[in-house]
Amino acid sequence: MKFPSKDIVEKVRAEYPVGTRVELVKMDDVQAPPVGTKGTVRGVDDTASLLVDWDNGCVPVVIWEVTPSDEKALDRYEGYPNFYYKKDIKLQYKGIRTGKRRTINAFAYIMHEDRPIGVPSIYYMKTCLDGYDTFYFDKQILLTAYKNSMEMCENEK
Repeated sequence: MKFPSKDIVEKVRAEYPVGTRVELVKMDDVQAPPVGTKGTVRGVDDTASLLVDWDNGCVPVVIWEVTPSDEKALDRYEGYPNFYYKKDIKLQYKGIRTGKRRTINAFAYIMHEDRPIGVPSIYYMKTCLDGYDTFYFDKQILLTAYKNSMEMCENEK
């Protein structure tokens, strides 16, 4: 990969300062949000790539291989089917060790859309934050979602 010059990086940083609102037109990445998704620029890296907090609430994930007994334990933990439902999905991912792209069938737990907004317990947040630490995810995504939940609950009172 050829990296852009410092001049180009600075030009992009000047054109897209932190806080600039953007809309996704195209992204060649299997993990890209849908075209048309809006977001806020949080920076420009040294390759002149925009770092964006997308408005669609996307969060990083880890893909686990689970046995039927693992799935039953997860069902209990996630409150399936009362709090969450399961959805079969087709996922594309890039292997950490090999770099190969693969497509697999998986499932995800999704909170029922008609469920009222709530605020996670401190225990649950700590568990999630520990997971974010383990996988080097940006904890600000989770903390922002928590703050938004608190604000939404406060506005409903």
